[in-house]
Amino acid sequence: MKRKRPRKPRFPPRQSDVIIRPDGTVHVSFLWNDLCSVFRPLIDHRTGAATAIPEADRQPFSAPGRRRINVPATDYRKCRLCPNECGFDRTASPHPLCGDSSLRVATWGLVHGDERPISGDRGSGAIMFSGCPLRCPSCHNPEMVAAGVRVTPNRLAAMAWDLRKRGAENLQLLSPTVHIPALARVLRHLRGCGFDIPVVFKSSGYESVNELRKFEGLVDVYLPDVKFGPRSRWAESAGAADYFDEMRRAVEEMYRQTGPLALSPRGTAVRGVLVRCVPAPLPSRERGTIERFLRTLPKGIHVSHTAVFDRLG
Repeated sequence: MKRKRPRKPRFPPRQSDVIIRPDGTVHVSFLWNDLCSVFRPLIDHRTGAATAIPEADRQPFSAPGRRRINVPATDYRKCRLCPNECGFDRTASPHPLCGDSSLRVATWGLVHGDERPISGDRGSGAIMFSGCPLRCPSCHNPEMVAAGVRVTPNRLAAMAWDLRKRGAENLQLLSPTVHIPALARVLRHLRGCGFDIPVVFKSSGYESVNELRKFEGLVDVYLPDVKFGPRSRWAESAGAADYFDEMRRAVEEMYRQTGPLALSPRGTAVRGVLVRCVPAPLPSRERGTIERFLRTLPKGIHVSHTAVFDRLG
């Protein structure tokens, strides 16, 4: 009798992004299988991190406001920025997932692959940060999450102004969770200098409500993921067994701050919450729980199932 081979575990799909950098170069995050086969020598399969990534463009930029943006180190001394509230001292040494107290940018530029209300015609001005409290099986940019280039808060503000100058529909902060203290101060500085395009906070959805409150009046559009359901083995493997409950509370806070999704005459988001739910091979019961949750959201919250822009009422 022929022995059956053990079935390989199924993982949620890895995705890909295309980002056009300010110097004209294009960054492509390939599907994970392609990345591993083509760039196998660069990938550390124990961590999923690349051994080297292109550095962010280092050209100087002019920006309104020359006041130095100060971020107290105490904000990172006993880290409570995500629902894990681990209390790790990131000023003494780098956290294995979240890094140290420095702002670290993995890549940045105009992104055209998001939903129409985010990308619009001109593209979203995206700045992707390194470091994340989660290690999701579905992460499509593990090489960028694991590394990055240190930037000062003032340089980050200058990057935001450069993206605005290039016609970006909005300023999109990707993977911002571990940099919340610095980002809140940078956004407050930008607002004080007349920065006038919407700010989009794009995250995994695993956010601390207390930390989100720091962005009231600073963030115009929230773009959280809905990744896992309750008691999910995928959430456990990502290091966030409490993901579903924390995500629900975070989405409620986001909606409290911004209200219903509002679009400009050209169809781009200027305020509100757009929830992103990426289809994944989760157990049918878990998928059903997620769908029921999405259908209980206020009608002012829109839901995107990747290519489909939909509102569930």
